[in-house]
Amino acid sequence: GTHQRTGLSKLWHGSVSHDILRYAKMSVACIPAPFGGNGSSVAIPELRMVVAATDLSEAANRAVSFAYAVLGRGGCVHLVHVVETAGQEAEVAGKLRALIPEAAAARGIETHVHVVPGADAAGAIAQTAERTGADVIVIASQGRSALAEVVMGSVARSLFEATRRPVLVIRPLAE
Repeated sequence: GTHQRTGLSKLWHGSVSHDILRYAKMSVACIPAPFGGNGSSVAIPELRMVVAATDLSEAANRAVSFAYAVLGRGGCVHLVHVVETAGQEAEVAGKLRALIPEAAAARGIETHVHVVPGADAAGAIAQTAERTGADVIVIASQGRSALAEVVMGSVARSLFEATRRPVLVIRPLAE
């Protein structure tokens, strides 16, 4: 679970979930507190709508397959790629369609492709998840070091601050 603390609260209390994401050697699911229940009997959530974000890298494309894996029959995956400049939409949409597993249709899983303009990838992914009513967001971590993450930022880390929806972060394969 994650409290998704921000500002002074984050500085005062720290963030165990961010530390886990930094040091984990495997994929991590971060579930915001409201989704975790209140300690009493908790219903098992049914995942029907998934946003899978990819920058079209090998690691991110691998994460797309996990989006299909978490869905049961009749679910829906929204494949999302954020572009900073217009004019690439048709080419990128074709690349996204190529990522749809052949078995998706046999499992009754519907796919929608979104090429979203914006300079803030995490914000655009979060907005797409809100607009589509996603039950979970699936994204890859590039597995950067702490220093590289500070210098270049992290879409996964920024996404935790931009959304209250559960996020499944898929780690890169060990080399």
